[in-house]
Amino acid sequence: MSLPRFLHRWPPVRTKPGLSRKLRFRATLFGALGAVFIPWGFGIILSLLSALLNVIGLSNLGTMGLQTILVWSTLLSIPFSLAAMLFAFLAITYGYAGWLIAVTLGGAVVAAVSPDTPLLFFLIGCAYGFVFWLTARVTTPDAFTQNP
Repeated sequence: MSLPRFLHRWPPVRTKPGLSRKLRFRATLFGALGAVFIPWGFGIILSLLSALLNVIGLSNLGTMGLQTILVWSTLLSIPFSLAAMLFAFLAITYGYAGWLIAVTLGGAVVAAVSPDTPLLFFLIGCAYGFVFWLTARVTTPDAFTQNP
């Protein structure tokens, strides 16, 4: 079974194996940087929006919790991103670097370290896994193609 034509460059599981080390490293580095700094950037934007809402007298309770999670989760995402770089490098090497793998593995790893609320942390890990994969895919598209 093959994917529809528009998903050819967005494979869910299998990708082309045996890419150059430089291409693999570039994809994993940019993926990790994206997984760390994109949520942090959204947190900063929400912080500024919250401050603006506070200045004009509106309640900022709707953004307060999310901004805190996004800004402070950057500190926690750095060690996970380093581990994700290793997983991603191996996945690209062996041809299993699809978005479904990244999302599932991201969710499973984050949920494994938080036994109290595994579903919540699984969803957070899935989101970070997707941001990692999407950043890597957009910056290094040649690493995420399927064999014709």
